[in-house]
Amino acid sequence: MFETSKWIWHKNLTGENITCNFRTCFQAQAGTEGRLAVSAQHFFRVFVNGVEVGGLSSPAPSVFTKRMRYLEYDISPFLQKGENVLAFTVLYLGGEGQNRTRGIPCLIFDCALTSNGHTSHFGSDESCRCRAQTGYAQNLPLREPRRLTGSTRFDPSLEEKGWKLPGFSDSHWEKAVISPANLLQLPLMRQE
Repeated sequence: MFETSKWIWHKNLTGENITCNFRTCFQAQAGTEGRLAVSAQHFFRVFVNGVEVGGLSSPAPSVFTKRMRYLEYDISPFLQKGENVLAFTVLYLGGEGQNRTRGIPCLIFDCALTSNGHTSHFGSDESCRCRAQTGYAQNLPLREPRRLTGSTRFDPSLEEKGWKLPGFSDSHWEKAVISPANLLQLPLMRQE
């Protein structure tokens, strides 16, 4: 798992309390089973064909310089024949706070698809599309001295309609870039 995946991010998005949307499309046959493993610095939400399958405050806080935790999801019930979409919203808090250390904004995922007894993998890389303009206001102050929680302000009118669904054209989105986190070769541990 994660053998070909890379830590990715948006080329121009920096600072504290920032959010980035990512998406990637893939094809599946009828009856395909899928497993998805995901980690991010600091938190993520993940959607399959528009259905939220995990996130909000995932994964558990990690000591960035020593290891990162990842979560696994069975995405089989959400797959359809033909085009499918994995979509992510990633929140990078930045700085240091209670239960977390300074990190680098990044996302990594590995998707295993099994059909007719054959398993194939694909993961995060430069082919993923990303967008720094999300429904969340960027760079709002952190809310308390422990720097645990970022202030949020969400405006749904700023979210592009249908970006989490098949058929959406992301040609105006930017290609993801390899995050400097990739150089650290962080050990990934499955979160129980």
